Amino acid sequence: MEEKAPSTPKADATSVEDGRAASPRYGFASQAKESCSALSRLTLELWRRIRLEVVVEWPLLKQRWRILLFGLIMQYVHGIFTQLAHRMHQPQEEPLHDVGFDLTPELGPEQHWVSETIFGIAFATFVLWTFTPFVTQRKRFYTAVMWSRLLMVLVVCQALRIVTFSVTQLPGPSFHCRASEPTARREWPSHWTGHVFIDVGRQMSKSCGDLIFSSHTTFMLTGILAYNEYGSLAFMKALSWLMGVIISILIVASRKHYTVDVVIAWYTVPLVFYTM
Repeated sequence: MEEKAPSTPKADATSVEDGRAASPRYGFASQAKESCSALSRLTLELWRRIRLEVVVEWPLLKQRWRILLFGLIMQYVHGIFTQLAHRMHQPQEEPLHDVGFDLTPELGPEQHWVSETIFGIAFATFVLWTFTPFVTQRKRFYTAVMWSRLLMVLVVCQALRIVTFSVTQLPGPSFHCRASEPTARREWPSHWTGHVFIDVGRQMSKSCGDLIFSSHTTFMLTGILAYNEYGSLAFMKALSWLMGVIISILIVASRKHYTVDVVIAWYTVPLVFYTM
């Protein structure tokens, strides 16, 4: 009879590794280890890019911090005047006649959130995109330079807006600005310091009187024009204009603004953007 050759340690190790590889538990652990390793490499690469971009952006930020600060202060000043416009607001039972109102059904209180939600998502997406130089290899702009320009565009547009809605008060077309609604009027403060404090929540959801021209459309068009100048994807550029048209229609349908408010913004903002 033939005797079997004794197994060697190398052969035993090979058989054990084969057995482990065939084991589902071992395969899962191996995949998890590879995934963690890939995630670690990606995190380190992302951190490296962020650090390099900070080194590049920091000198630009130091050159433009006054512009950025002035633009942020203007947002506060704009809030003071929109609050003042609400106090000067003279509500009516029905809004003025508007062709846009004739062509679009009113969304009403139940669907009032639709335009705000779409606008909020679009605005948040744009803000995130402006910081893509920190995480991507391809770079078409510097974040500090872009925001200094965009804030100056907003400053000029908001200054024009303050003048227009302050000299002419239109009755608010929204459901909460009708004469029968308590939110249509806002009491005057007993002291001038009352004008300094802004009720941000009320101004964002229940403001009246600051109509000409549309602030939502101003922010939206500033973002669209910025992406069309600095962005790289043709599809996204076309989509941004389509979203701009849809949001403009929803603004009118929700009765946040008269059609004239949106139309004026559509030709004012591009004029200011390409002048700055």
